[in-house]
Amino acid sequence: LLAIATGCKDSNANEARADDSAASASTVAGGNHVDGKNFTIDAAPAGECKAASECKVAIKLKAAGDYHINKEYPYKFKAEGAGVEFLGSDAAGKNTFSKSAGDFVIIDEKGGTMTIKFKPAAKGMSTIKGTFKMSVCSAQNCQLETQDISVDVPVK
Repeated sequence: LLAIATGCKDSNANEARADDSAASASTVAGGNHVDGKNFTIDAAPAGECKAASECKVAIKLKAAGDYHINKEYPYKFKAEGAGVEFLGSDAAGKNTFSKSAGDFVIIDEKGGTMTIKFKPAAKGMSTIKGTFKMSVCSAQNCQLETQDISVDVPVK
C-alpha cells in the first residue's frame, strides 16, 4: 500500500517515507490557508452560493520547491457541516470526495484541486469542514499529510 501511496518515480522510491511534520493551519476571511512543509493549501467558496442549490468549495493544493503532486496518491476529503447535504459520489458516502470519484483534478505537476459539492438548506453562513488527505513528492521521498480544512461559505 505504501508503494501505491508514494507514487514517486525515482530510484529511491522504495525508500519513500511519510513525513511526520505538522503544518500550521490558519483560517482567513472567506477561506482557509495552510502553509505546510513543501506545500500550500488554499480553500474558498467557488462562486456564489444560494440556499437549496448546488454550491462548491475549491481546495487548491500547490507543491513547493522541488516537490510535485503525487499522481498515484488517492486524494480524499471527508466533509462535515451542519445544515448542508453533501453531494459526493464516492463509494464511501455522500460526504466523501476523492480522486477516484473525479473530485480531485491534477492541474499540472505542481498543483491540483479538490472540489466539494453541497446543498445548503437555508440562507446565512455554512461552514464546510473536514479532513484532506494528500501527498507531495520530491526525487528523494514522498510526504503524506492529513490537513484539517474549514471554510465559511455565505449562502444567499
